[in-house]
Amino acid sequence: MPTGGNLVRQATVDLLTQMGLAWKRRGDLGRSRAYMRAANQVARTEDFEDLLRRGRLRDIPGIGPSIERTIQEFARTGERPAWLAQEPEAQPGESEVKTIPRWAVDAPFPDAPDLHCHTTWSDGTMTLDEVVAFAERLGAKAIGISDHSGSLRVARGLSRQEVLMQWADIERVQEAHPRIRILRGTECDILRDGRLDHDPDVLAGFDYVIGSLHSRLRLPKEEQTARVLAALDDPRLTALGHPTTAVPGRRPAASLDFDAIFEKAAERGVAMEVNGNPGRLDLPVRLAKRALEMGCRLSLGSDGHSAWEMLHLARARRMAAEAGATERDLVNYRFVEEERVTRSRPAR
Repeated sequence: MPTGGNLVRQATVDLLTQMGLAWKRRGDLGRSRAYMRAANQVARTEDFEDLLRRGRLRDIPGIGPSIERTIQEFARTGERPAWLAQEPEAQPGESEVKTIPRWAVDAPFPDAPDLHCHTTWSDGTMTLDEVVAFAERLGAKAIGISDHSGSLRVARGLSRQEVLMQWADIERVQEAHPRIRILRGTECDILRDGRLDHDPDVLAGFDYVIGSLHSRLRLPKEEQTARVLAALDDPRLTALGHPTTAVPGRRPAASLDFDAIFEKAAERGVAMEVNGNPGRLDLPVRLAKRALEMGCRLSLGSDGHSAWEMLHLARARRMAAEAGATERDLVNYRFVEEERVTRSRPAR
């Protein structure tokens, strides 16, 4: 292993990243996410070498006994695990989509950036580097990273500390990809009482905030609607994610008064998401059209957890066009107009 604090830390980050990518290629996404997140956290730990020397690696969030032993052995011998040495070198930026299909290119609104993508920071299968590299392959001018908030534990939602670490990681990747704008977003859970899951000061640091229902989806109509209306009062909310919560063929829509929601969303300037993921297709075209008629804007997203799913931004673009949307109706376009948005100020 190289000597010197930063060199030791970087070598460890490289090791954990390679292990995460290798586990991903083997199909073990749980382990892949664990190693990738450990790599991200080590990269931001200034006193890493001191913690390593004192046997306090588990003070670093995301470092458990197994990863701790891996790092200690690497520090002692300077050698990668034997199984990893047998693996081909995996590089960030690889994806499972080798050829971009024409249907993903020819949809309306070609310059609208994807505002709903997940990475291995939460429940995505692609690293931040991979998502950005793939968005560049698609010709995107901007890409929105919107990993889950902490209360959605099944999706490995991000804590406050992890959000700050992800922002630092976005800065790193942005330097390597200057031709595409990486937007700091979040898919933030709407809690039972309508509050958003992240603290207000954290929400203020995002470029945009998608608020989504993921739990207690069978509340009575009056109570569920009141919950969403309360969320719309948050001045940091940009869009309501997959608003009906329906999963085609598996779960019916939540019981909601959409006219009341659309009316308040139009008043508050909150967009309604048109989610192109085949597992969502939400808002459906008929409701997207109604939202537009009532003065709402739309937000287009793929809800991509993989490269293949990211292609389905094209489906959201087609659904919006079918509903009668124009570019001025899409909140996505504000993020490709540099004179109207800055990286230092959160957007609504």
